[in-house]
Amino acid sequence: MNTTKPHIRGNGRGTKGGLLSRIFGNSEKNFLELLMKSMATPVVVVEPDLTISMVNDAALDIMGYRREEVVGKMTCAQFQKTLLCGTENCTLKNCMRTGEVVVGETIAETRDGKKIPIRAACSQTLLGSSALAAISFFLPSTQAV
Repeated sequence: MNTTKPHIRGNGRGTKGGLLSRIFGNSEKNFLELLMKSMATPVVVVEPDLTISMVNDAALDIMGYRREEVVGKMTCAQFQKTLLCGTENCTLKNCMRTGEVVVGETIAETRDGKKIPIRAACSQTLLGSSALAAISFFLPSTQAV
């Protein structure tokens, strides 16, 4: 197993002349927001208390909400209303608890009450030994490839 990290020229962390630093300066947040907006896969990022801190347009479109209604105001359970929310099988709770990637299938409910089967993959982001956030990528099963 190759554990060597690849060297990426101009990694955007202030490297003089790097593409990302030329586009975004030193603002990694702007770059992250651009990545989130450009992703076709619905993505939700939650705090350790499961409050949504970031959500992309694809997730908002599928679930029927506006960003200002969701970010910092809703938990993932309020946003997706899945059958796993609030149970011991919740993918995001298990991900935050164990630190492992958790994959699951369930039924989500959109804002207008439509039920959609989804597949979700969740992973934890750590800062040192503390859970910083969890990120969930989900795909309605009708869009699965």
